[in-house]
This record gives sequence, C-alpha cells and structure tokens, in this order.
Amino acid sequence: MQIGAQQQSGQKHAKRGIFKRIFKRSAGFINKFNNDWTMQSAGALAYNLMVAIVPIALAIIAIFGFTVGVLDPNAQNQLINGIEKAFPSGSFSKEILQVVFTALKRNAGFLTILAILTSIFGGSRLFIAIEGCFDITYRTYPRGVIAQNIMAILMMLLFIVLVPLMVFVSSVPALMLSFVQNTGINGLPLIAQLINNSFFLGAVGVVSGIVISWILFEAIFFVVPNQPISFKNSWRGALLSAILLELFLALFPLYITHFMGSYIGTAGFAVILLVFFYYFAVILLLGAQVNAYFAEHIQPLPNNLAAVLRDATIKHASSPASASDSAASAGHETVSPHPANEKNVPEPVRPTEDSVSGIDTRAS
Repeated sequence: MQIGAQQQSGQKHAKRGIFKRIFKRSAGFINKFNNDWTMQSAGALAYNLMVAIVPIALAIIAIFGFTVGVLDPNAQNQLINGIEKAFPSGSFSKEILQVVFTALKRNAGFLTILAILTSIFGGSRLFIAIEGCFDITYRTYPRGVIAQNIMAILMMLLFIVLVPLMVFVSSVPALMLSFVQNTGINGLPLIAQLINNSFFLGAVGVVSGIVISWILFEAIFFVVPNQPISFKNSWRGALLSAILLELFLALFPLYITHFMGSYIGTAGFAVILLVFFYYFAVILLLGAQVNAYFAEHIQPLPNNLAAVLRDATIKHASSPASASDSAASAGHETVSPHPANEKNVPEPVRPTEDSVSGIDTRAS
C-alpha cells in the first residue's frame, strides 16, 4: 500500500514538474516575443513587403513572359486561376491578367530588363529589412553592406523561383483531375474514387502548399540571419510558419468579407494589402522567434527594447572609459595642477620622526 501511494505521489510530482517547465518555457517565449518588439517590427516589415512586391511581381511576370507565350489557352487559364488564388480576394481579376499576359507575349524582353533593375534594389531592401529584424531576434551584428546585398540578391532570385511554384501548387488538384481524365486512368476503381473525392483533392493541395511554403521559410531562416543556423535548429519555425501561412491564406478572404467589406476602391485595396502583408510578417517573425528561443536557446531581454537601449546608454555614459573618451575629445584642454578652490584644501600631513617612531607629538 505504501509503495503504491509513493509511486502515485511521485507521478503527481513529475506531472507538476512537467507543467511547471512548460509554463516557464512558454512565459519565457512570450517575454522574448514582446521584449524584442516583434509586432512593431512586423509593421515595418509589412511596409517593406509592399514596396518590394512591385519589383518581385515584375520579375515573376517577366519570367512568365518567356513561357506563357507558348502555353495553350487551357494552361493559360489554369495559370490565371492559380495567381488569383495566391493573392487576397479582389486583388486580381481575369480581365486584367488577360491583358497582362497579352502584353507579355510582345514585351517580355523589356519587362525582363526593367524587372532585373528594379528587383536589385527593391528585393534587396526587403531581405535587408528581414535581416535587421533577425538581428534583434538572434542577438547578432548586421552584415556589411556588400555581404548584405549579396545575400539579398540571392534570396531574391530564390524567391522569384519559389513564388511561381506556390502558384502552380495551388492548381495541383485541378491538374491531377485533368491528367487522369485525359489519360484514361480514371477507369481504375481506386484512382476514380480518389479523384472524385473533393476532400482528397483539397488535402493534396494543402499538403503541397505547406511543403512549398516550408521550403520558402526554411531558406529564409537558414540564409538571412547573420549567424550559422543548422537545419536541426531551423525546421521547427519554418514548419510552424508554413502551416500558419496556409491557414492564413484560407481564412483571409473570410476576414475581408466580414471585417473589411467597407474598404472599396484603390485605397481600400491598399489597406487590405497592407493588412495581408502585416500578418504575413507576423507569421515570419513568429517562426524566427521559435527557432531562436527553443532551438538556439536565446533568452529574452530583461526589459523591452526601448528600456534596454536606455539602460545601456546610461551605463555607457557613466563608465570610466566613456569619461576618458569625453576628456580626450574636449580639445586637449590643459588642467591646472592646483584646483580653483585650493584654499579650502588642507595641506597634507607630512610624517615626522616622532610619528614614524610611533610617538604621538600632539599629546605634548
């Protein structure tokens, strides 16, 4: 009886210890998330995303200009539907995209040059801004100017390749259905049952989207931070961000319909796009925080970022090294060996022979 009671008591203590550790880790992560000003950084990053979307779109469309011209009408319609699904509801229409694709067939070369020139600046600003946010998250120094731009251009090229893949993946169920119907494979019982199952086709599209999104986030978390990060310490945040992004893309049209239905016209679309990029930035920085805290074991700041900077400034100003630097930069002013109030300073007591020998002469 006593042994069983002791075992139950030990199990309860073990469970309490697990819950305490989980609570402590969760509280530490929330403190790090808040003290690093992650939500404020997401706002700044959303603005950079809006600025960079134009050169990114130009680069993607310019690349499509070389390939869309050889597509048949059915493939072109599937591509247009995929692009529409990849952006917030109402951001693109088939009529506008048809005009764009028609112009691309004639002017792909010019758009390629324009896209390359603008993407060098716009794309690099985006990934340099992401690196700035990651510098706070991972407590690292920023790269030099040349290294920053090299990293940003390489990430821009990878981004241009992955975005069309994400668009293509969104149309995978429709392509699978068309392929099976045109090749006669639908005669097989199992294949016909799977292809006609809407849940299966939706699951394939979601899983494919998560895989492509995970590759995108993994590349960002692996390359952009200015410190070596292994795959072991980066896959968790990338997977979390990829899953949240798929949920976000599925729920954002509902959010627009119920909460932002009054935003109409060009100004309304700009607000919707800014909100879209803001939540995307939050998802990106949340994945980076997960990697930094749970994988890299980076602890939260003792206070929020503004308070830490203020305390560091005060500490630096009151340090002896700062005082010596201030004195050195004061123009090498000559200092008198005697202070101005030397009359109030008593003369130092010089030892006499009696005081040295231990005899107090004041007594006499």
